[in-house]
Amino acid sequence: MPIDLKAQPRNGLRNLLDNARRLHNVEMERAVVQEMHERGMATGREYALFPWNQDRVDTVLTPFAKVALTVKNNERTTYTRAGGDHAHRSKDDPKHMWVQSYSGIKISGVLNAIFLCEIKRPGDEPTFSLYFNEGKESRREPKLIKTFLPDQLSAALAEWEVIAHTASANLVEI
Repeated sequence: MPIDLKAQPRNGLRNLLDNARRLHNVEMERAVVQEMHERGMATGREYALFPWNQDRVDTVLTPFAKVALTVKNNERTTYTRAGGDHAHRSKDDPKHMWVQSYSGIKISGVLNAIFLCEIKRPGDEPTFSLYFNEGKESRREPKLIKTFLPDQLSAALAEWEVIAHTASANLVEI
């Protein structure tokens, strides 16, 4: 008979997690951490089990943030761990994201861009998205123009560098 994780008390979940770790039962470990996440009990230590977590997203988006930092007079946050709706929605909300981090570049009247990483729930694969507007539209929230898989991040960074260069070049002309 399988274990009903929802029926387990908090201490029961912690004991199950310890036992799963001791027995190297990764499947059970993941299931317990996902239940702990739903209850608000999981911490970075537990989330480290998943290949994609906030720490990994921070590492992957660091080059994007560094590029955004090179844009003089950038009006957007160069990097944030808790973008948009991440911290403001309940876990039951269909729009809730476990991880929602981004890097941004904005020069009014020139361009407005965001490179975003979202992970719906622990254990899910990330979605990387590039949002962009230019000219008059740069005063509005940028529109989705492209999505990337994790193995396409070098191409995404190259596009991000072009956006930063464009922002910097146009800033000189203003």
